[in-house]
Amino acid sequence: MDVITQAAKREWNNIGKSLRICGDIGSFDADYLMTNPGPDGDELSEFKENLADFSDTFEQHSYTTLEAMGVYCRLVRLAAQRLGLSGPIAAAFANGYSYIRTGWALDTDTSIEQNLFYKMFFQSREDHGWEFDSPVIQERLKDIFGKFMSWEKDPIHYANEVESYTEMKQDEAEDAD
Repeated sequence: MDVITQAAKREWNNIGKSLRICGDIGSFDADYLMTNPGPDGDELSEFKENLADFSDTFEQHSYTTLEAMGVYCRLVRLAAQRLGLSGPIAAAFANGYSYIRTGWALDTDTSIEQNLFYKMFFQSREDHGWEFDSPVIQERLKDIFGKFMSWEKDPIHYANEVESYTEMKQDEAEDAD
């Protein structure tokens, strides 16, 4: 197994540890993960470049690079799909997970969900150096996954929560002016 595939397997297993009580994401499947362009047609070559750069700089930078963010967005989205999320909800969950793991947020149409994920995860602390197999981390991720699954099952509830969060942020911005 080459270095890039080894890094993907290591991170897939780490994601599996952290989401263990959400369900089983399954074994690492190099053929699927390393050759499938992904459900949204994302660029496989970009993923492999991110994975190579992430692997090369891991000892120095750990999970705090943009490349780590790209790796986690893809791997967690695939894991979330195996756990039952789909489409934009799976992508939002992955982007939120990546945000809390790396400290990097994507500027995408899932920004609101990323921020909600971040708030639910950190609650009143911020530490991007958490351990994948920590029971506290696993419980938090289980609660967050449950929220995303409820959004998956009830799109109206999802739309209402996103709208409520958006209105709250607009009110905060107006109060700051």
